[in-house]
Amino acid sequence: MSKTKSNLNEKKATPETNEKMIPLTVRFTPTEAETLRDLAAERGISLSALIRHSACNNVDKCLGDIWYIDRKQAAEIDAHIVTVGNIMRNIYVELHRIGCNYNQEIKLRQIQKRREELAAERRRFLRHGSYDWCVGEEDIALNDEEEKIKASSELLSVNKIDEMLARYEDATRKASEALWHIRG
Repeated sequence: MSKTKSNLNEKKATPETNEKMIPLTVRFTPTEAETLRDLAAERGISLSALIRHSACNNVDKCLGDIWYIDRKQAAEIDAHIVTVGNIMRNIYVELHRIGCNYNQEIKLRQIQKRREELAAERRRFLRHGSYDWCVGEEDIALNDEEEKIKASSELLSVNKIDEMLARYEDATRKASEALWHIRG
């Protein structure tokens, strides 16, 4: 029996279909080809099997935990991720502010301690009969520094922190729902 050209190109039957395989030529860019080879190697399947599964729309059999999404779904997820990122940035800024407020509170306590020290010095002078004590440059400097700190600090309330966390939880919930919607 003589073999025709099409018979020469046929391969053994696959276990999935029990049909003989016919080779086809497909062209990819070097980057696409490399990506496909890497993906097939990661999954432990042949490049041909990966492409075959992709063409037959059952790529999930060989890729398992990889999901394909359309542009609309990708845009929705991207919007949610951007929102979560923005909220995380706001949380970072708020935490930085809390740190600054904490430092300012420490400075105010140091000013108060220095005032107490100055008051103790005044009392010592008065006990020893010296009544020449007047408000000095250090008192004025302490007052100025205290006013500057109080003017620049905005105390962060528990309600503001709760609102910030609620925004974060809402954004992450929406992003999670969008991802679960895709997974089905």
